[in-house]
Amino acid sequence: NHEVDKNDIDKASIKFELDHKRGSLATMLNVLSDCKLNLTKIQSLPKIETPWKYAFFVDVTFNDYSHFEKAKSVMNIMTEDFKILGEYKNAKL
Repeated sequence: NHEVDKNDIDKASIKFELDHKRGSLATMLNVLSDCKLNLTKIQSLPKIETPWKYAFFVDVTFNDYSHFEKAKSVMNIMTEDFKILGEYKNAKL
């Protein structure tokens, strides 16, 4: 486990939950876009114990960590159970 300098971080994996209502995911995707984040992967899973709630697992890339910080603060307010699963330097081939 080695620390990556914040300035080198350009990719993150996040998880959040949303109620199943029209536009809730679109709103979050707009937040990511407005914060200049690029969505590279999204997966949704229904929450078995909570009908009509979905957990979303999302990978994003960004050019500037401050853009990600802005998105984090907005998502923390607008989603439930927001978690950062990991922050990394994107491996470029």
